[in-house]
Amino acid sequence: MKTSSEVATLVGIKRQRIQEYEKAGIALKPKIKNNRGYWMYGEAEIERLWQIKFYQELKLEVPEIKAIFSNPNYNKHDEIENLIAGLEQKKKELESMIEIARAYNEMDILPSDLCGKNNKLEDIPYEAVVPLLGKFLSLFFSESSAEFWKSLIVDFASEADGEQWARTIENIAGFYTRGVPYNDDSVQQQVETLRQLDKNVVPDSWFKQLGHCRILIGEIYEDDIKEAFGEKCYNFIKEAVDYYDASYKIKSLESTPDIFLEIPAVKVFLNIESLAQNRYTTGSDEVQSEIRKLHELVSNIGAFSEVAQLELLNSIASSIGCESSIKIFDGNRKHGVWWFTSKAIQIYCKHQQETMTKEGESNE
Repeated sequence: MKTSSEVATLVGIKRQRIQEYEKAGIALKPKIKNNRGYWMYGEAEIERLWQIKFYQELKLEVPEIKAIFSNPNYNKHDEIENLIAGLEQKKKELESMIEIARAYNEMDILPSDLCGKNNKLEDIPYEAVVPLLGKFLSLFFSESSAEFWKSLIVDFASEADGEQWARTIENIAGFYTRGVPYNDDSVQQQVETLRQLDKNVVPDSWFKQLGHCRILIGEIYEDDIKEAFGEKCYNFIKEAVDYYDASYKIKSLESTPDIFLEIPAVKVFLNIESLAQNRYTTGSDEVQSEIRKLHELVSNIGAFSEVAQLELLNSIASSIGCESSIKIFDGNRKHGVWWFTSKAIQIYCKHQQETMTKEGESNE
């Protein structure tokens, strides 16, 4: 037998809250008093409080908890299934936020950095950006991507390129000394030079160029830059590079629509939109061929295993097919272009996963 104070500690519910549950007819009122006149809680009362605590943790309100105990027609299993689905979604959101927090801690980049600097926040739903970015980062910095990062630890294409890289870093440091903002065109043009030198090393992938630049500044030459120009100047250089990747380059593309429309990923999505408007189905060969091109673009990044590539594609499908994206970009239409694209990616991924499973079984 336990006193009310002991029970409160045992089950993790405050005494006042227990009394409220008793008044509401949810908790069982104790029937026995000790020799000092205090109510004593037995097994039945404590078991009921444990059950209440469980439902409380699932965020059920008092009327719902009461219905579970008193209404024979109340389907608690359906209610709990819905709660589990909600908790699973919350788990995914938390995992995404953890990966984004890690990236911010290491690279000082937030989701808003990728769209806010382009005045895009009013167009891009948070619900679509965060899970996708979280999935990308979790895969990108996983152990399976270690070989990708090692492949970027390479020397410059020539000695002359190495010397020019050092001069360009000095030029950016000079702008810092003169108080020029890191997002000024004069600074960004210097970063453009760095990116061109990266292109000479890894000409086949813009993504690898980005990674190569970050490894040079963030790891290989970090101490040298700090020693030569100081910690604050080093941070200025990193901010300049971050801004280039998150904003300056995109603005340059937006100012030249013809070039923007030639970006492979943009062409894929425009082709899918055209096919959707011409009444092709999501599973048609023509649509699936475009999704295959998208898969090839993900594969060409070179950082992901086959399984991880499909995980990322599925995450893209979830992001563009989420309620917020459809509301904003499809005008809340039930079967708009974004819904169509999301469905097509899901079908493609399902077929790919089935193929991989069959191949795995045949190899055993």
